[in-house]
Amino acid sequence: MLTNSTVKFIGFAVGTNGTILKLVDNGDSTIITNYSEPQHALTDVYFTDDLTGYIVGEGGIILRTADQGNTWSKVISGTSENLNDIFFVDENVAYVAGNNGTILKTEDRGSSWTNLDIEVDPIQLPIPSTTIVDYDIAALQFRNSEE
Repeated sequence: MLTNSTVKFIGFAVGTNGTILKLVDNGDSTIITNYSEPQHALTDVYFTDDLTGYIVGEGGIILRTADQGNTWSKVISGTSENLNDIFFVDENVAYVAGNNGTILKTEDRGSSWTNLDIEVDPIQLPIPSTTIVDYDIAALQFRNSEE
């Protein structure tokens, strides 16, 4: 439970059928929005600042808001693979993880996305080497590697 009544938090949750929940007043109130383009399942949401946020989901969908989640617009991702996770390493650079080994990268605050075409050596995977490699990336995380 939040006990500091002077700080107001806003949160977001995403889900099936294009559902976007905006939790306001420290979660005491909920504004339900549906993204109207074909009813995609939305899988992750990430805000880079108080106004700018991104959502990823099925069918390669990436949505962007610049008004604290009041309106969302579609960004061209360049893929139709399901996208599962988005993470910004700074205000400009972000990565998206998706099905079938999809990893997308932006260096311009999400205006354009590049598929990194990561190749995985099947020998490194815990499956028989004769198996066709088909893997989904559910999440990604970055940390500072400087020691």
